[in-house]
Amino acid sequence: MGNLGNLLHEIKRLGDAEHWWRQAAEAGNPDAMYNLAILLDKSMRFDDAITWYRRAANADHSDAMHNLAIRLRCRGQLSDAATWWERAGHPRTQRANEKLRGPASPRQSG
Repeated sequence: MGNLGNLLHEIKRLGDAEHWWRQAAEAGNPDAMYNLAILLDKSMRFDDAITWYRRAANADHSDAMHNLAIRLRCRGQLSDAATWWERAGHPRTQRANEKLRGPASPRQSG
């Protein structure tokens, strides 16, 4: 489901990508949670994006922790933002001009 979402995203079928990433996310796939959050974020559905960033972050997805920290800082939730920033592995304090990270790449099965 997650890989299908990735493929659909590549060919700009964003509604279909959202559907399949949501299915995979609800089944517990952290990369799909993260990619869904990015799609929601880009379409300015920030509350939903934060929910999915948080779910992926709680599943130890470091890019989700990074993006969640940025979004929480934008909302003025500085303490929570600092906690997630640190958990993402950043050795320095978060700055106001930090950039969001992009979608997770498909993983090779082996």
